[in-house]
Amino acid sequence: MEHWRLPRGSRANRRREEGTGGSGRAGTVGSGKAAFTLIELTMLLVVLALLATAALPRVGMMIESSKKAGTLQEMQEIKRAIVGDPSVTAGGQLVSPGYEGDVGSPPPDLLALTTKPAGVSAYNRFTRRGWNGPYMDPDDLDYLTDAWGVAYQYDP
Repeated sequence: MEHWRLPRGSRANRRREEGTGGSGRAGTVGSGKAAFTLIELTMLLVVLALLATAALPRVGMMIESSKKAGTLQEMQEIKRAIVGDPSVTAGGQLVSPGYEGDVGSPPPDLLALTTKPAGVSAYNRFTRRGWNGPYMDPDDLDYLTDAWGVAYQYDP
């Protein structure tokens, strides 16, 4: 009877030398290789769940803080649109007098900051009076509501 050997570089010979059998996978059950047990994986999931639970209130506080800051900034922009920005002057004249400085009275509502109200004259560059808007971005009416979606209450 004749014995034969696999060539040294063959795939089957390499698998046998590496200890992977015919499956090509190392660390199979009963092979003595290190692996994670079901208990270890469960403990990992429990730890991750605890970390996520601890982080959720902080994320909520960060979102709330961001909404507050955004709303305050938006209210400042509305204020500048209505009364102008007294810090911006040129030659002793206000460069940005706002709606009230241009028209001479506060706007009847917040929409008047983007569209000229009826009964308000157009801007006259010689008298520097009249509606010289828009004072807010007319394509973005988000300024009418705060970060929570509640409409601003404006009473001139």
